[in-house]
This record gives sequence, C-alpha cells and structure tokens, in this order.
Amino acid sequence: MGLMTRRDIFRIASPLLAGTRSLRGGACQSTLDPRTAKEYDAYLKTAREVEEQPLGSQLPERVPDDERAAATAALDKNEIYVWNLHKHQPHGALRVYKGVIVDWMGAFRIPGVSVETLENILQQYDSYKNWYKPYVFDCYARPIAGPGFKNFAVTSILHDILEKPAPLVPDQHFSFEVMAESNYFWKNRGDRRTLVIRTHATSIREASSGHPEHADSRAANDLLPPGHGQGVLWRSDTWWRATGIGPDLYAEYESLSLARSLDAVEFFSLCSVLRLPGIRGKAFESMTVRPRKTVTAVVASTRTACEQAGRKHA
Repeated sequence: MGLMTRRDIFRIASPLLAGTRSLRGGACQSTLDPRTAKEYDAYLKTAREVEEQPLGSQLPERVPDDERAAATAALDKNEIYVWNLHKHQPHGALRVYKGVIVDWMGAFRIPGVSVETLENILQQYDSYKNWYKPYVFDCYARPIAGPGFKNFAVTSILHDILEKPAPLVPDQHFSFEVMAESNYFWKNRGDRRTLVIRTHATSIREASSGHPEHADSRAANDLLPPGHGQGVLWRSDTWWRATGIGPDLYAEYESLSLARSLDAVEFFSLCSVLRLPGIRGKAFESMTVRPRKTVTAVVASTRTACEQAGRKHA
C-alpha cells in the first residue's frame, strides 16, 4: 500500500468530521486527568510568583532577548507587541502529561494615559462583549471579598472557532462558561507602583453544542461538568500588569491556559481522525495561530478602550 495523498486524507476525514458536526459528542469528549491538572498547577504557581511582582525598569520585562529590539521599536511607535513564552517548544506550547500549556503575552504603551484609566476600563465587565467580540459573547461580574483592594466574581461566556483543517470539513465551534475570580493589587518598587490584576478561572464548563447562547447556566443550557469536554480549554489564568512611565501608561497582559494534547486522543475514538498527518499538522498550527490572534485582539482592544477614555478626560 502506498502513502496516502492529501486528497486521500481529506476524503477520509471529511465525512467523519462532518458527521460529528463540531467534533462534539461522547466519542470526542474526555475527562481532565488529575495528573495533567497537577502539572498545570505547578506551572501556575511559578507563573504567579513572577507575574505578581512589580514591574522593573527594563520594559517589556519578559520578552525574549532576541525579540527585545523589535518589541522596543513597536512600543516606541505606540504599537502593540505580542510574544510567545514557549516559542522554542514544539508547536509553541509546553507539553505536560496528556496536555499542553499555552502561555502568551502582549504589551502596549499609550502617551498621556494613567494607570487608573486602565484600572477603570478593566472593571467595566459588561462592556467586554463589545470590546472583545466575538471571543467574548457575554460577561458580567459582582464585587466580592478577597485579597485585593478590589475583587470580583466574573462570569464570561466565551466563543472560540477553530477554522476547518481541510476543504469540506466544517468549522468547529467551542463555547464555554468561565467563572473566575479577579483580584486587584498595587505592588510597589521604590517610587514606581504597579497595578496587578489577577484573574483565575475557578470553573470552566463547555457547551456540548458549541453554541455560546447555550453556555450560560442562568438559562437553559447544555453545559458539561467541569473537567469534561473536548479539552480545548481545561484551565485559564490571566494577568494585567501596568505602571506609569512619566505621563505614559505601560501595560502588559499574560494569557495562560491548559488544553488536551493530540496524544491524549484515544486511537480508536471518532476523533482519532485528528491524528491523520494533514489534519494533525493543521491542529498543531492552531496552537500558535489561535492564541496569537486571541492575545492580539485582547491587547489591541484594551488599548483602544484606554485611548478613547483618555481622550474623553483630556
């Protein structure tokens, strides 16, 4: 038997994927392995120790050395800059047991805007569905007690679309209800103050249909139990750090997440089609393309909101 061509792969894969419509259903779902969660928690502990410190004098602080010149040039031109903390790992993600850790950052600098402006912007959770659409379908929050000077229980309805890996294969839609706690801190280093906003997802539930309107526990829904689903998003943590540089605002954002790896897909499941060379390559490509797009959109949209707020108060 000769090697399969790309046409052969797509011919085999297309009816299987089309039949599952968004790769949903028991055949493609799995449960988060406790060992996978434990390895993410260990990584998260280290990430918190780094990210919840005041910013230093060399900004952006965590950009790779070989990207520093490009990052500095972009920020000096009032452009955003986005980078991958695991760009040298296979497919730009850190492998753990049956999973991958995806860790991206972005930064911007805005003349004449204060840190307090960013703080006020990021508390407008009901505006997230406008600023960050279509990724954020809805968002709402309420103040709670907590370790920060401000703390919120935040619920976000997320909508993620994985572009089709081949002709005739449908796009895959994934939607989640993410319940999180956001804590606001001020960290000091000498005369410089750093605003740190930590958002930790306490519950992530996936809608089995993939539709965001069904990923809200306030209404009729088809939400799966936490830790069960396609494995696109098992865990999520984000941080904003911001400080004033003279009259300017410098801010950086980190998005950390855990997803199921392709190696965790059961060989005899319907989703084993993802192991086929053409499909597998497209799935690996998405590990870099999708988080870059998401972080770029979040950073760019936040920057725009801050600029608009700054002009109103000028």
